[in-house]
Amino acid sequence: MLYLDDVSHCDIRQDGSLTAARHYPRGSICLVDLKDGAAIMLQSRLDSLAFIVPYDLFDELGELMTDLAACSLQCRRGIADAMIDHMGKALLPLFERNDPCSTATLRHMAIALCTHLLHDYGRLPEMETFVDSEPNILTKAQEKAVKDYVLENLQKNLTVGSIAAVAGVSIRQLSLGFRQVTGVTPYQWLMQVRIDRAKDLLSQRSLSLQTIAHRCGFTDHSHLSRSFVRETGMTPSAWRNYRLQ
Repeated sequence: MLYLDDVSHCDIRQDGSLTAARHYPRGSICLVDLKDGAAIMLQSRLDSLAFIVPYDLFDELGELMTDLAACSLQCRRGIADAMIDHMGKALLPLFERNDPCSTATLRHMAIALCTHLLHDYGRLPEMETFVDSEPNILTKAQEKAVKDYVLENLQKNLTVGSIAAVAGVSIRQLSLGFRQVTGVTPYQWLMQVRIDRAKDLLSQRSLSLQTIAHRCGFTDHSHLSRSFVRETGMTPSAWRNYRLQ
């Protein structure tokens, strides 16, 4: 599956339960074995292109290219793949034309797609076939614990390590899982929360920029100003004057 636009959805497990909702950015792919099922529950509008590739085609390629014959595939979810993205966009116009040449074109592109999948996502025979290597996803409880901790300790010198400890995961697991759930990294979310808090405090003219910076967890007013300009395109003072005029 190639996602042509950003989307969020849950996977439906074989027992009918749902995984946590996760974000799939435009241009990312989801590679799964259909024998394991491929059912989802959408959380937003889906604009995608599905490629259904038969096992026989992989077997044929294995006979032609012996270095690929022993490969099986890994399940992958939500990873960027520029080649498949470009291939999908090239295919879209074919669906709008009733062109007899389209069948031959699709056949060649299917071979190119299979070759790419085997080269980039193939596994050696001693490895488990279709091992699911998707990043860890934060549970709802872990996501809430992380966000509550950040909000309650915003003015402290928070680190990704301390935030990960709250969720009981490694830094890598937090970074991957948080981004899949929210669409942004923990650090990006932290900075956005700090900027939003700064905006609230800027409505109080009696508060100095240094005080606001301290309450929001910035090192000093210069750190606040740099981050604020990067996020809004305006300095804190200019934003305050504009909002309170």
